[in-house]
Amino acid sequence: MDSDEKREMILRQALADQQVMTGYAYGLVQDWSLAKDAFQEMLIAATTKSDSFKAGNLTGWLRVILKRKCLDIIKSRKSEIQFADEELMTLVDNSMNGMFDEEMKYQTAVQKKVLEECMQNLRGETLEILVAFYRDKVSCDVLAEKLGKTVNSIWLTLSRTRKALRKCALEKMALEDN
Repeated sequence: MDSDEKREMILRQALADQQVMTGYAYGLVQDWSLAKDAFQEMLIAATTKSDSFKAGNLTGWLRVILKRKCLDIIKSRKSEIQFADEELMTLVDNSMNGMFDEEMKYQTAVQKKVLEECMQNLRGETLEILVAFYRDKVSCDVLAEKLGKTVNSIWLTLSRTRKALRKCALEKMALEDN
């Protein structure tokens, strides 16, 4: 296999595992933006160093690179990232071991699909609040001010929305299992 074919194989595998790997990175750095950055840095490093990969467990090799990139991010942002000790990192690492098998990848894909379907039922301000809070990390105080609501009403909206999404997802997952 030549270098270009090896890089393409590495890229295909990394992209196939993107959701699980980004979730793994999030477990380490506790920030979605940084987790996505770590994944991108892992892609660059893996394709750049593709010749160092020997036949074997490609996903494991990529995961080692991703973990190193996460550690680099943690070290470079020590004042911003509040991360516990090595023991906690080991727990995250160990708990993610099962996430890289085919069944877990399939379950993750199904859960994502179900959640996306459930989120399609959300409309207007509710969707805006959910996206702002979780994706954009806008605080409830800022959302309340922006939308002319109280902080309590923002919390209630988030709580009710989470409950509705959970119910919807559980119902759809039960249908998937049948």
